[in-house]
Amino acid sequence: MIKRVLRKLYYKPPVYFVKHFEVRHLQTKSKSIIKNYLNNNAVKKLQIGCGSNMLGGWLNTDLFYKKDEIVYLDAGRIFPLPDETFDYIYSEHIFEHLNFKQGLNMLHECYRILKPGGYLRLATPDMDFLMALHNDPKKSIHQEYIKWSANRFIPDISNNFEENEYLSAFVINNFFRDWGHQIIYNFESLKLILKKTGFLNIIKQEVGKSNIEEFDKLEKHGEIIPDEFNELETLVVEAVK
Repeated sequence: MIKRVLRKLYYKPPVYFVKHFEVRHLQTKSKSIIKNYLNNNAVKKLQIGCGSNMLGGWLNTDLFYKKDEIVYLDAGRIFPLPDETFDYIYSEHIFEHLNFKQGLNMLHECYRILKPGGYLRLATPDMDFLMALHNDPKKSIHQEYIKWSANRFIPDISNNFEENEYLSAFVINNFFRDWGHQIIYNFESLKLILKKTGFLNIIKQEVGKSNIEEFDKLEKHGEIIPDEFNELETLVVEAVK
C-alpha cells in the first residue's frame, strides 16, 4: 500500500506523452483563436514564427512561444488553416531553421492558404553575404562584421587570435551551424523553390522596405543584432500567388 501511494506521488508521465498532451492542448486553444481571427478581420494576414514580435491585425503563429494570443503552428506540417483565405503571409528568420522537406512544405502550405493574387514575404539569411565575407574579407563592413560575430558568438575561437587575425572562415562555418540553422539560401535557390511551388513575380526587397504597405517596416531582427549587420546578412523576397 505504501509503495502504491509513493508511486502515485512521484510518478511522472513519459516525456513523449507530456509533449503530445501539450501539442493537443495548444492545437485546441489555437482553433478558437483562428476562428475568431477569420471571423473578425476582412483583410487576413498571417505571420509564421512570430516569437515575441506580435503584429497587430495579424494572425501570429509560432512553434514554441506559448502566449495565449499566439496560434500553435509547425511550419513543417500541414497548416490548420483553410484554402485561399489569406491576403498576406510574412515570415522573418524562420525559413533557415527548416530542413529542405519542411521548407518545401511551408511554401506549399503558404501557396494553398493564400488567396489568388495574395502576397508572401520571407526574410532569411543570405548565402551570398557569406560568400562575400569569404571573397572580400578586407572590406570595411565585412571586417566589422567578422570582428563582432567572432567575439560574440565564437569567443573560444576568437580568443586565440589577435584582432587583426580574425578569419572569415570561422564566422562562416559558425553561421551555417549555429542557432539551429538548417539551410542558408541565396536569392537564386530561394527563387527556384518558390517557382516550383507556383509563386510568381518573385523579387528581392531591402530589409524593412516594401512597395506593399502591409509589409513595409516589418522586419525586427535588427532589434536582436545591429541594424547594419541585419541589413548585411538578410535576404528579403516577395512573391505573388
